[in-house]
Amino acid sequence: MHYDPEHLKQLLSFIERIYNDEDCGEFAAALRGIVGAESSSSASRSDSKIDKIEQYLALDYELDSVVNHDYDFISDRVVRDTLNADWREMMRIRYGLRGHRIDFEEYARFACLQVEMLLKYFYLKKYGDGTAPLDAIKQNYRNDPNTTFKPEFMSLNLMVNNLQYEFGWDYRTKLPLLNIVEVRNGESHRSPEEFKKSETALENSINQLKKKPSLSPDEEKELNKLKKDLKNLRNFYTWLSSAPYKEVVDNLEMLVNAIRSSMCY
Repeated sequence: MHYDPEHLKQLLSFIERIYNDEDCGEFAAALRGIVGAESSSSASRSDSKIDKIEQYLALDYELDSVVNHDYDFISDRVVRDTLNADWREMMRIRYGLRGHRIDFEEYARFACLQVEMLLKYFYLKKYGDGTAPLDAIKQNYRNDPNTTFKPEFMSLNLMVNNLQYEFGWDYRTKLPLLNIVEVRNGESHRSPEEFKKSETALENSINQLKKKPSLSPDEEKELNKLKKDLKNLRNFYTWLSSAPYKEVVDNLEMLVNAIRSSMCY
């Protein structure tokens, strides 16, 4: 039995991350139970423990025959290994090798982890550390005659939206990334019933304002905001329900290629 040493290093890095995650206590306990059992010098006993670990993690080293991806342009090894591990985990979810089920929300969450790390790395390399990236983004918006938005902190949404200035991406191009950020933020964990409640609440608020004989400027602004929120809610839920795996990975690859090109020239 032969495994690629680089893959094993990435695997160990990933295991360490989830082992130390407070939300993964069950995994840590199970892993301790596997490797912390009564010691034995028997080769067969060692092989048995390895088999158990592989079974628990649902590892499939043949995944490399299905997907081939490498963040080779990232000079920071820790960042590069983490991105590669998250990519691999995302693909394992896509092909049902993690937990023996295909889960779009988990798939999108691992895509989002890569987007966030990529953008932080990109802005750090381009603008420097500290407040320099946020200051540069603020300047982008100040120079834009079509917006009055004033960013206050370096959120992931802000980093994605700023791609219009970095790479000329329009809203439609950025939308899949913005949607997976919503998945990461937990907005997707709504049952159809909860979605309907949110939709109804927005519709009721809109209808209440529409019943008024006239609206003040602030009420007009609130009405427009509610209409936009309702449209975005419906669009997001339609997108989520369609489980667009290819759109997510294509958009992630587009971001990777854009950053790669900007950093290599």
